[in-house]
Amino acid sequence: MNFVSHFYLDRQRSADSRFFLGVITPDLVGIFDRRIKLKPHTMPEILPEHLSLPQLAFYTGVQRHFEADAVFHTCDFFLEETRELVSRLRVHFEEDQLPRSYFLAHILVELILDKVLMKAHPEILPEFYGHLGSIPYQEQLLLTEWVCGTPMHRYQAYMMRFLEKQYLYDYAEWRHILFVMRRILDKVNISTGDTLHHPNMLRVLREYESKLMDTWPSLFQEMNQKMQKLP
Repeated sequence: MNFVSHFYLDRQRSADSRFFLGVITPDLVGIFDRRIKLKPHTMPEILPEHLSLPQLAFYTGVQRHFEADAVFHTCDFFLEETRELVSRLRVHFEEDQLPRSYFLAHILVELILDKVLMKAHPEILPEFYGHLGSIPYQEQLLLTEWVCGTPMHRYQAYMMRFLEKQYLYDYAEWRHILFVMRRILDKVNISTGDTLHHPNMLRVLREYESKLMDTWPSLFQEMNQKMQKLP
């Protein structure tokens, strides 16, 4: 799941903005520095009664991120949508033009899901940025360093840029979706040549977005049912 999907899933869950900061912090840290590993097993062990309310809200949000990702990747909706997008792409592209096609489709499904949510709920990004912008940058830094267990030089400046640029609004544009996709593939050393910029790629993605506009609510229904059963 990406930023908007994580926020949409839990935006009614808490009134504390630090919870929502926690919900997206694993993704923020992953973009900031891939060498910093924020995973469920690396989280500090806590006694809730020893934490301040802001710490507890933030910590709970980070935990919620990991829980949501684990459920999302096992949902029938996600698995079926990934297979469908691979099938749509293979109509137009040869095997060697789509290296690691399931990984490619996996990421595209997540990005397009955010795009669709932004269309369906125009208020979601103002809410998202409103929550994050209400937390002082120094507090964001201290909370993040705490769960990561390491000093994070330049993270405060990174968060300032993230909130000032508000680049999630750019997900409305296909060129930005493809730009993000290219960056992700470059980081994991996957070369697709000119495939991402082939006219057929945009045709497939537009058709798939139109289909997802009708089906996306069932994903969150499935996720909510599964997450209610978590211990």
